[in-house]
Amino acid sequence: MIRHAHIDDAERIEEIVKQSLDLKYVTALQSPMGIEKRKHWIEHRTRNHPVFVYEEDGQLIGYIALSAYRPQRPSLDRTALISYFVDNKHFQKGVASALLQYLINYLKTTSIKVIIAIILDGNERSIKLTEKFGFEQWAYLPDVFEAYDKVLSQVYMGKVLDQ
Repeated sequence: MIRHAHIDDAERIEEIVKQSLDLKYVTALQSPMGIEKRKHWIEHRTRNHPVFVYEEDGQLIGYIALSAYRPQRPSLDRTALISYFVDNKHFQKGVASALLQYLINYLKTTSIKVIIAIILDGNERSIKLTEKFGFEQWAYLPDVFEAYDKVLSQVYMGKVLDQ
């Protein structure tokens, strides 16, 4: 089941983010938000920038969020960034695909027309996922990430939604 996130999901979302941090090179995040900040983050989502969660057997196992791209620039309001995280035990089971498809369908009811995923180079699972949904590589930023004694690049995958 996929639904809008609510503040009671904050703790579980933080757990899933921490799992991704343990994997190191799948996200540019360096630390979780913290439960109180995460609750605030969930509470202040808008129609154009929602968070959806995927539940299976009553347990939250993944989420996808849409964030403003370059806030404070109204000419870019039709563009948003996506991010998604899945519980490590549920990788390769279609959770991220279901969340991304749900989000794309939802966006048909909003003013968002362009979505961008910023992915660390080498995260082939995420690159392949976005390609599966018609994203294309729009940019490559060499050597912008430095953590865990490693320097990596970022890949910008973009998609213009059907009008």
